[in-house]
Amino acid sequence: MSRIVFLGTGGDVVVLAKQLRSCGGLVIQTSRATVLIDPGPGALAGLANAGISVRDLTGILVSHHHVLHCHDVVAVIHAMTLAGEDKHGVLVCSERVLESVSSFHQSCVERVVKIQAGKKLAIEDCEIACVPVVHDDSVGFLLQAPDVVIGMTGDTLFSRELLKQYAGVDVLILNTPFLEKPVGHHLCVADARVLVEKIKPSLAVLTHFGKNLLDQNPLYRARDVQKETGVRVICAEDGLVVDPAAYDARSSQRTLSNFTQARQ
Repeated sequence: MSRIVFLGTGGDVVVLAKQLRSCGGLVIQTSRATVLIDPGPGALAGLANAGISVRDLTGILVSHHHVLHCHDVVAVIHAMTLAGEDKHGVLVCSERVLESVSSFHQSCVERVVKIQAGKKLAIEDCEIACVPVVHDDSVGFLLQAPDVVIGMTGDTLFSRELLKQYAGVDVLILNTPFLEKPVGHHLCVADARVLVEKIKPSLAVLTHFGKNLLDQNPLYRARDVQKETGVRVICAEDGLVVDPAAYDARSSQRTLSNFTQARQ
């Protein structure tokens, strides 16, 4: 069965500077794949704390080039491949992220895939689609594991297009740095409520918290969204492990190709 492991849930520079939370991203594990997503500062420590060997990673997905999402990419590749002695894994990222990854470290993985909105690929038994979002050169992700469809907004400004892109997912992971009045191209909790209410996943998870939201206790804000939408909503914490099967995932017979075709 698939599971989601939150290595770090910090979402702004103040949280990073004060180390209020790690910013290490998250891992999605299936029966054959272990995919690290957005390995920001603390990713390696987060893997160790979660009992996940960096050597077991089969892929690294990076939504965009900002520090909180890509800082540990090179270190993870170096450790994952034993400095190239055991070449394996897939790196999926933008051209701007690749600018900070040496040609040597790019050669340490089996494959480098440059992201762009609408691109699809597979890592072992996990199908992946890159979703267009409103945030610099970023993308969100749709991941079809054998037993669940997971949607990740990544960093993005609210858009009605997100309702179509993520319609039908079983688990929706939302980066919500702010309680209200988002700064820049980010979601706030009010935006998350609209997305959850319209998409109605089996489970929604709020993560990537800024200092502004941490001061308001995101646990209570997640409970507010749950009460307002009738959807199960939880607040991620560093080290949280989510078993999607516990939330009646609906997608065991679907494939991502069918899933995305229905939304074109």
